[in-house]
Amino acid sequence: MTKALLLLLAADFLETPRLGLVRAEDGSVRMIMGVAGNFLKGPQWMDGVVSVAFTGRVAMMKTDGEILVLNASGEIVRTEQAPPGPAVFSFHEDGSEAGVHFAGSGVVAAGPSSVVMRRGDELWLVEPGSDRRLEEASEPVLFLPDGRLLFRRGQDVVLRNRGGQEEQIAAPLTVERLSLMGRNWVHAVAGKVHRTLRLEGDSPKWFELPRP
Repeated sequence: MTKALLLLLAADFLETPRLGLVRAEDGSVRMIMGVAGNFLKGPQWMDGVVSVAFTGRVAMMKTDGEILVLNASGEIVRTEQAPPGPAVFSFHEDGSEAGVHFAGSGVVAAGPSSVVMRRGDELWLVEPGSDRRLEEASEPVLFLPDGRLLFRRGQDVVLRNRGGQEEQIAAPLTVERLSLMGRNWVHAVAGKVHRTLRLEGDSPKWFELPRP
């Protein structure tokens, strides 16, 4: 391969849209690039990661002993010591970081002013001034930066807006893990199968992802 061709391929790669971050089973975190339905595995950002979320503006990662905050270019801007185990991240509507909850808190999903907590076999949405049970809801649960809530109900997932209206979305897999992949993109995992749910526009749509 000629040097000119290598430079051309590198330029094309750099111009490829960056969609978001996904975590593999081995704890490595990788950028997914491309366009809807045509995805490429981009560079690895980190390994040894327990939890990750990316808004397109900021990424938050949890390792065994640290919280890392990264900018959209992958540069670490802050680290903090943290207890072992996974973490739940929350974000403001503009995609900036809002907070973090650790294992043992009972919090399974968090927004800037609301959380979902497990109480026995039930999931409860706790908002300022009100607690309400999420009917027939099960984990995983994910708050989006705009305040919408995504959770599993049977085989499908449900998208609940701030007003409490729900949209049931047929799922191609029984989702075991949800994470914020990027702006308007959610990463869903079932075993070794990876999918992404695009939440842009009026019609949520599933796409298959390459294994990270």
